[in-house]
Amino acid sequence: MAAPCPLPSVRAPRWPGFRSRRIARCSVAGDGTATGTAAPASSCSPAAERGADVEVLSGFTYYARFDETSTSSRENPYGIVRRSTIDGIDIDEAFTRNLRWEPTEYLRRYYLGHNDDDHAEITRAEADAFIRRATRILTTPRARAAVERLTTIDWRDEDTAFTHAASRSRLFREHLRRSALWTQAYEPAGDWPVVDLAASVDPTAQVDAELAARLDAFLEANVADVRAKALCRAALRWATLLDTSAARLPELDDPFEPLLLMLERGGWCGLVIENGVADFAVARVPFGTWQDHLSTEPVVQLDSSALGALG
Repeated sequence: MAAPCPLPSVRAPRWPGFRSRRIARCSVAGDGTATGTAAPASSCSPAAERGADVEVLSGFTYYARFDETSTSSRENPYGIVRRSTIDGIDIDEAFTRNLRWEPTEYLRRYYLGHNDDDHAEITRAEADAFIRRATRILTTPRARAAVERLTTIDWRDEDTAFTHAASRSRLFREHLRRSALWTQAYEPAGDWPVVDLAASVDPTAQVDAELAARLDAFLEANVADVRAKALCRAALRWATLLDTSAARLPELDDPFEPLLLMLERGGWCGLVIENGVADFAVARVPFGTWQDHLSTEPVVQLDSSALGALG
């Protein structure tokens, strides 16, 4: 399973198959009684199912794993391991992408000379910080992917927007069609077509603060249209819902995938909204009411060949 795409400032953890060549030592924190836990998760949430409720305990020695040929370091490791000793027997475990401690051969193989990366002893607080960060990354893959997609769009590429005007208008209509079906099911708050679908499905789904801040900073620097900003934030909330909610969802298509594809084909360039109509130059899409867009028939197929044929 591929690791999720990390933020620029955070390296997504790598997990065992392990290698190490030498060990760097550092001082260990005192034996204070405080322990940390990963971000809380509902017992029926996706995070809980993968063991995200992890406590960093005393009685262990913790190590950060890093590779000097990459961007990882002791302060920003790609993995952590811990060792305890019971009746003279060393017990080694790695914190894995399953969000729990699992047995590892890493330290034993290190002492046998079979590894070629590095590790350093770290404090319990540093181990706890890694667990919190890894939990955020591994339990929000869709939300992180949505932010990655939105923040890599060239919102000023007028040539691309004009070339793909026909497919962009169809994709926007498909977004409205799908949103109408979800609106019929959940009656979300907001002024059509900018409605908060995620909040109507599960009000407890909370966007990761780090992701929200990253998207907000990008939108403020690159996107002028207030409606476009609102739709992007709604797309992030929806992706967060899919990552974190245990709510049973109806078998309806993702309402924001057509919108993301539209934006990836030229941002908001060339799109004029006036009197409740989105004008793509080659086609006009009235907002109307959500009832006007109710249909079970797709407006356009989302595969690249179908979109390419439209332009």
